[in-house]
Amino acid sequence: MNQVEALRAGDMACGFLHPDSLPEGFQFRQLLKERNGIVLPADHALASRRTLRLKDLAELPFVLFPRLHNPSFYDRTLSAFNEAGVSPRIVEEIWPRTNAVGLVRSGLGATLMCPSEAKNLPDEVVFKTLKGPTPESRLALAWRESTDNPPALASFLQAAAVRA
Repeated sequence: MNQVEALRAGDMACGFLHPDSLPEGFQFRQLLKERNGIVLPADHALASRRTLRLKDLAELPFVLFPRLHNPSFYDRTLSAFNEAGVSPRIVEEIWPRTNAVGLVRSGLGATLMCPSEAKNLPDEVVFKTLKGPTPESRLALAWRESTDNPPALASFLQAAAVRA
C-alpha cells in the first residue's frame, strides 16, 4: 500500500508526498522547493568549475530514477534538458534516488540532486549548482480533508508550519 492509499483508508493521518501528484480530497503544506544541482565524480573535469549549465553536461552519462516513482519530477527533468537544448544520455535508472550517488561514485555518470540532499556526500563526489534551466524538487506534507482526523494531526501540522 502506498501513502496515498493509506491516507485515503485512514491508516495514516499525514504523509510526505510530491505535491504535483495529490489526488482530490487532500490538503497539503509545501515543505521543500529547491532547484536541483548536479552530482559528479570528484575527479571529473567539470568538477572544478564553480557552476554549470545543463548544456555543459551534454556529453555526460546520467543516472536518473524510473519515471513511475515521480512522473511529474521526471517530466520536469526532461523538460529542463529540452529547454537547455540537451538530450540527456540516461545510462541507468535506479531507486531510491540516493542510490544514484553510489553509481556516480563508481564513475558511471552524473545525477541530479537538490542541495538539501547533497549535504553529506562522500568525498569521491561533488555537488555543483546549475544555472539556467534545471528541474525543481518539491515535497509536501499531505493529509485528508476530513472532520475525523486524529487530534494529534493538528499539533503535528502546527509544528510543521513552524519548521517550513
